[in-house]
Amino acid sequence: MQNVASGRRAVAAAPLPASVEAAWGAPTPKKLVIRAFRHVPKLPDDFYEENWSELLAALRAIQAGDGQCFSREELFRKVEDVCLHDMAARLYGDLEREMDRHLAEALAVLPAPETVPAYRPVLAAWKQHCRQTQIVGDIFLYLDRTYAVMNTNVRSLGEMARALFAKHLLAHDGRVLRPTIASALQAIEKDRRGEPMERAELRDLLVDMLDTLGFYRTEFEPQLFATTRAFYAAEGRHYVAERSLPEYLGHCEMRLQQEQERVQAYLDASSQRQLLAILNDALGRQCVEAMMDKGLEALFDETRVDDLGRLYQLLRRIDATWKLTPRYGEYIKRRCAAITLDEEHDADMVKNLLALHERAELMERDAFRGDKKFHNAAQTAFEAAINLRQNVPAELLARHFDQLLRAGNKAYNEEQLNEVLSRLMELFRFLNGKDVFEAFYKSHLAKRLLLGRSASIDWERSVVARLRTECGASFTNHLENMFKDMDVSADLMQAFEQRRQRRNAPALPPIQFHCQVLTQAYWPCGPPLAIKLPESLQRCQDAFARFYLSKHSGRRLAWHSAMSTCELRARFPRGEKTLSVSLHQALVLLQFNDADALPYTAIREHTGIFDDRELKRTLQSLACGKARVLQKEPRGRDVHDTDRFAFHTDFTDPHYRIRINQIQSKESQEEQRNTSERVFQDRQYQIDAAIVRIMKARRRLSHAQLIGELYAQLPFPHKPADLKRRIESLIQREYLARDDANPNAYRYVA
Repeated sequence: MQNVASGRRAVAAAPLPASVEAAWGAPTPKKLVIRAFRHVPKLPDDFYEENWSELLAALRAIQAGDGQCFSREELFRKVEDVCLHDMAARLYGDLEREMDRHLAEALAVLPAPETVPAYRPVLAAWKQHCRQTQIVGDIFLYLDRTYAVMNTNVRSLGEMARALFAKHLLAHDGRVLRPTIASALQAIEKDRRGEPMERAELRDLLVDMLDTLGFYRTEFEPQLFATTRAFYAAEGRHYVAERSLPEYLGHCEMRLQQEQERVQAYLDASSQRQLLAILNDALGRQCVEAMMDKGLEALFDETRVDDLGRLYQLLRRIDATWKLTPRYGEYIKRRCAAITLDEEHDADMVKNLLALHERAELMERDAFRGDKKFHNAAQTAFEAAINLRQNVPAELLARHFDQLLRAGNKAYNEEQLNEVLSRLMELFRFLNGKDVFEAFYKSHLAKRLLLGRSASIDWERSVVARLRTECGASFTNHLENMFKDMDVSADLMQAFEQRRQRRNAPALPPIQFHCQVLTQAYWPCGPPLAIKLPESLQRCQDAFARFYLSKHSGRRLAWHSAMSTCELRARFPRGEKTLSVSLHQALVLLQFNDADALPYTAIREHTGIFDDRELKRTLQSLACGKARVLQKEPRGRDVHDTDRFAFHTDFTDPHYRIRINQIQSKESQEEQRNTSERVFQDRQYQIDAAIVRIMKARRRLSHAQLIGELYAQLPFPHKPADLKRRIESLIQREYLARDDANPNAYRYVA
């Protein structure tokens, strides 16, 4: 039995299979039952009063400046307990009333504005209020995060504190706010006058207090703008009366910078735009026109780029650059007209115009910031003023080109010359009489090419290319053909020299002979002048004529000696010299190989130069110029028919090679008249063509209408009398006819 029992206990101790356990049943779990109190807990009747009394004591301690005599954690728990027992609304109301009471007492005892700046006590009260609100916010945080957040019509504690402070500032018709703002404005005015003041303190008042309370834009800013306008208006009137324009512009720039710094220092950034607008209006729009009347001319004359830039920026800020643009254009026109009409300084006209144009470009680029309106005003002024003198500026501009492109002009390197040529082209664009320029330029170009006076053929071609770009191919057709003639002449001379070297060619004198064959239509050559050449020169000339006519039958050669040059070897007692002279000068000098002295009449007969003006000019250059290889009796600058000329045996010069220029090597008055006459003849054809073209299109026009159409179409200056003569000429040639019904009208004759 014992063994069996022991075995049964052993079986009972062993783990049961799952099936066996399920059969016997699992143990039932116990349940936790929570039962209500038999007696409901009840708050003490004085629960809220007791907690509020402790919170009130803490509040008043904080308001008194003693915030360390209590535990903030315990006070926080009391606030939490009150809120958890649904007394948050009552607590919020009591807190608001207590803070309201305290602020009323604190702001009521502020010092009078006469004793201290009114804003300082208010600012101190605000800072203290902010510190106290921070502590109160920490204690009543649970109230703020639950009750205030959950109720949309209830302000947060911070908003409530700010609203209460704002209410008391506005109380009693702004008894506190008005002197506060007034004293702040007085401090700003002191700052504008340069008197010392606390900028950091003012920033705390304006940005931290007034802007936070919402009074900056509603109460302070309108008064700030009004006082600013009055301050700068009075200052502007004072400066207009007592200061110069540069001083005034410098003051405006300084004030602008100061206002920007003032905004950054203690004003709200939103005020900057309006403040600067008021400043620009008071110092700019109200005063700048009077200041420009006072000193603008001097700024232009002295090219005061910095001051003009300040003026431009000031006008640009007030959208009034249109006041300066016409003044600038009138100044350029006035100065350009003074240069153009100054006949005593015609020699310097182009240089002065270039200097004025360069000054204008400098002002437009650096002072007016590349404003196109000023550039256009200057262009219009130049065009109007340069054309006040008909033909003269075009002639002088062509002469200036000639001086630049002549050999021996070493004042500029290639880069500088290109720049000067570009500036000259700017002046060329202003000319109405471009055909006059073309005529004189062609005359100068002919002399440079034929006399070998050109500094560089590449530069010559560059100028012609610029003119072609500016005016078209028809304008430069003759100029380009002149270069072609020079190239063809070089090939002809090469072939002629090859022929001279042949054995069967007739012997020629040992003279270096060079000839240029020119197309008469392209070159401004006058009528050929009959002269008596020495036999050696005549033989060379005849040989070339036979050679050329053998190649080109049906052509005719006309020899122009006025453009010819020679080199002579002269033996003086004090040394041998090589003289570079014109052909006419050479003919005169060769006469003294057979005679030591000759009268004027004999020289005329032997040379065949029967043009007294040309002969006298030639003798004057040899006997009265810088290199006097001849002596004249009697002495004097003028040459007369009774004068005698002798070889100058005592002539000396430090140079071996001497160039003797003709007197008045530039165009004489007669040549100028001839050139002008040729231009006028060409213009007549253009006027005739324009009249016929207009009448063919319109069929019938009154005299005034026709003249108006011609002024609009003709590209060069002209006079009504010239137009009337061309109309009469066309009537005589039966292109036009007077209208039968109206003698002041014309009709086109088909």
